[in-house]
Amino acid sequence: MKIGPRILDRYLATEFFRMWFAALSAFIVIFLVVNLFEKVSKFLEYNVPLGVIVQYYLFMIPYIVKWINPIAVLLGVLFSLGTLSRNLEITAMTAAGLSLRRVIWPVIALGLIISGAVFLFGETVVPYADSKKEEIETVHIKRLPLLKTIRRINLAYRGEEGRFYYIRVFDGIRNQMRDIRIMEKSETGEIKRLIVAAEAIWRGDRWQFREGSVRTFRAGGDIGVTYFDKEYFDIPETPADFMREEKSPETMKFSELASYITDLESSGVDATKERVELYLKISVPLANFIVIFIGAPLALQSHRAGLAYGFGLALLLGFMLWGALAVRRAFGQDGTLPPLVAAFLPDTIFGLLGLGMLYRART
Repeated sequence: MKIGPRILDRYLATEFFRMWFAALSAFIVIFLVVNLFEKVSKFLEYNVPLGVIVQYYLFMIPYIVKWINPIAVLLGVLFSLGTLSRNLEITAMTAAGLSLRRVIWPVIALGLIISGAVFLFGETVVPYADSKKEEIETVHIKRLPLLKTIRRINLAYRGEEGRFYYIRVFDGIRNQMRDIRIMEKSETGEIKRLIVAAEAIWRGDRWQFREGSVRTFRAGGDIGVTYFDKEYFDIPETPADFMREEKSPETMKFSELASYITDLESSGVDATKERVELYLKISVPLANFIVIFIGAPLALQSHRAGLAYGFGLALLLGFMLWGALAVRRAFGQDGTLPPLVAAFLPDTIFGLLGLGMLYRART
């Protein structure tokens, strides 16, 4: 009886999922144990309840999955295809008339599906889990209140009625702001007014702005500009609003971060760091697909070079990709590289490397 390609596809997919899940689980356990050893003294010092510690590490798992999954996928490809190659099962498949590309096609398709799933995971589970983890760390480890009355630097805040604030320095003790930009938008998203001031002080029930200007954007493209020494503006945000922790770019969804960047740039604020994080929300999930093209040729050659050699090389390449994403992230945030290049250069380099390796692969 001849075994059809669909049966072989299910067989390969099952082997890949089994190895990928085992590798991912192992990495999660390793990262959690290492982090626990780093923080156990803090937990004991502040007498953090066991239930809170368990919650903290449960909320950490989605972040680990997002960043470490490409290496788990790489090892899943290596072990699943490597075992089949070492047992000459792939040789038998090609001898039966299937091309090498057709043999590994289900793994490539699964890599693409996993990339999409990781992106959706990063849009739903990861932001919520990260915010809860940061909340636990703030309250139970750093011993800070969620409502902060401290000095904050480069504060970006979304207010009511389409109002966006950028405050270079906010002093929650003196209820004072310095170097302020307030952008107001219409319901259609068009900029209506831009308030720029050197300083603002809370005077009991409203803000008094000093040394600034107001730009009013009218229909037809006309812009009216007025200057002031001291002025009160009717805005509902109070010091308590600016004391609350804002979401970090890592805890924002793609659409939230894109809108946040638009607000920053429309206010004349440099959003290079945030734009790097925006592109990483795509490039990190995409890495789960890229590593397929590295792992497959290594696995197909493992019966000649040895599985241990392939395993070591796969780990090296996987962590090189992971490290390259982290390094390019830093280069992009400090302006050394353009954000788009910083986020996608590692994927591009390793993708081309993997395609070249796959092209040269022989069973």
